[in-house]
Amino acid sequence: MATAHTLWTRLRRISDRIFRRTKDTEARANVEALKQARVFQGLPSGVLRDLADAVYVREYRRDEVLYYEGDPGLGMYIVQRGRIRLVCENDGDVSEVALVGPHECFGIRAVLGDFRRLESAQAVSDTQVLGFFSPALKVMVNQSPKSAALITAALARHMAAHQMQLVDVLAEQEGKEEVHRLLRHVAEISESEMQA
Repeated sequence: MATAHTLWTRLRRISDRIFRRTKDTEARANVEALKQARVFQGLPSGVLRDLADAVYVREYRRDEVLYYEGDPGLGMYIVQRGRIRLVCENDGDVSEVALVGPHECFGIRAVLGDFRRLESAQAVSDTQVLGFFSPALKVMVNQSPKSAALITAALARHMAAHQMQLVDVLAEQEGKEEVHRLLRHVAEISESEMQA
């Protein structure tokens, strides 16, 4: 006849196997979702596994707000299912600035620095996102520095590509000289703020 301790040990082993399978299945699903996200395409599978361990799955109902314009930025999001509307307020008028769909990300600046949100984010439909928050990146820097460096580089490349697109659009509208003056002015502001 089995003792209570033996039964408890067997139950714990069964429970551990069930939960480990569930956790492994979730991790594999997160890795697959991260592979499809344009920002992380090309990262080695080991780095994606480290990242998958650091992300959180979040569900939002239609019209639910993820964050508001002006909020402190804590992290970025990758849409797995559904759509997110990014909106800005200007003199009381609310304008949609982007519609973000599956495999697209938003809020990257919040992972890379202490920046306030430039827009509000609201679910258009029932939506599932992966959230990657700056504290998780800081932990990763200590635990998996190589993965953290590759993830940070991927985020920086993504941001730089967007900045170059913005520069091209502005140059078309305002002329290259004006864009260079604006960039120089912004750099001077940034330097003075960093020194303060």
